[in-house]
Amino acid sequence: FGNGVLTVTPPPAPANDECTGAIALTPGGVFNDNDIDSTNIGATLSIQTPNPICGAFNFATNGKDVWYSVIVPASGTITIETSATTVGGNAMDTVLAAYTGDCNVSPLTAVGCDDDGAPEVDFGLSRLSLTSQTPGATLLIRLFGYNGAVGSYSISAYDASLASNTFDNSNFTYYPNPVKNVLNLSYSQEISSVEVYNLLGQKMSTNTIGANLGQVDMTGLTSGTYLVKVIAADNQSKTIRVIKE
Repeated sequence: FGNGVLTVTPPPAPANDECTGAIALTPGGVFNDNDIDSTNIGATLSIQTPNPICGAFNFATNGKDVWYSVIVPASGTITIETSATTVGGNAMDTVLAAYTGDCNVSPLTAVGCDDDGAPEVDFGLSRLSLTSQTPGATLLIRLFGYNGAVGSYSISAYDASLASNTFDNSNFTYYPNPVKNVLNLSYSQEISSVEVYNLLGQKMSTNTIGANLGQVDMTGLTSGTYLVKVIAADNQSKTIRVIKE
């Protein structure tokens, strides 16, 4: 019968725990174009108001929120949706709220909210469809874990106006992923260029290819997840998620 002290270190807050660290979502034509796996583990309640008007619980005491941003496409419509992660398994119960405004100026202006609108089998996933928005404007997306829930999920922004049916996915390959140094690309058509973005939407590099086969040197990037936009000679593009070791 011994005794001792158990010290538990809580997980660090995610990079997008506050509005100023919002992760940029790249809009696609459908959910699976640019969805990213994410989490609110370690998240704390942000000070921005107002809290969502959907989801019947006390956000002020139970909400553990994280932030994303998205630029409204030319159509003025955009859908934000959560789903199970790409590796499978159930996603946590989410609530989505959208705002306009400046993270450094409170309060933000609420423009929409959704609790259980996603059409998946898993209870609690969200789909927030917004219309009549200003093209080119930035929307701030606040994701809550319902009633204090924490866990993982996939999130995406999309609109049918951005759909591209001409990029030949069946004849496009890339490897390795995860990548240590060089990412190899192969496509049935000429690859014009490749752009690499971090999850904050910042462009890290632009690489001119001009061939069906290409390589992107990712040696100088820090470890983490990046969005790699492959642009074909006919201006069709595809964005892939790549993990840098």
